[in-house]
Amino acid sequence: MLLTKLRVVAMLILAVGVLAVGAGVLAQPSPGPRNATAIELGLDQLIAKSAPGVPINKTLAKEQVELVQKALDDLNRLAAGGEIPYSNPAFALWGRRKLESLRASGAEKAEIVAGLEEYLALMKKQEQAVTEAIKEDMSPRSELFEVRYRRLEAEIWLNQEKAR
Repeated sequence: MLLTKLRVVAMLILAVGVLAVGAGVLAQPSPGPRNATAIELGLDQLIAKSAPGVPINKTLAKEQVELVQKALDDLNRLAAGGEIPYSNPAFALWGRRKLESLRASGAEKAEIVAGLEEYLALMKKQEQAVTEAIKEDMSPRSELFEVRYRRLEAEIWLNQEKAR
């Protein structure tokens, strides 16, 4: 008899606990609309979304273009001297900044295409250097994956810009 009463009480407590947890889950606020990421929007839409209606400040953007080129030249010099690997993520960062700053500067399509062709040539040169370093056992194969990905990315950007 005592065990039966204990089972009933235990089942009652368990049922109340399950109901409380269910009510707690249902009371949680639903996630609101989230901000779209760069991947979902694409670079063009992200730039447009970040400053809607703001006129392009061409002088500052052109200064950015020059800064990006200096940074890429410096990174390439460091990599060629063996001070940093070609797979250094800074190359990808400055490559994206090059595209963004060219577009923000109000550059014509031909200028953007020329800038991307220059960047693509740099990526091809890096890919060749890493391939040769791998053949001489001076670089890990994983470095080639990063450099090749950036070369493919540069080709995609160039193709997209040409198609505009």
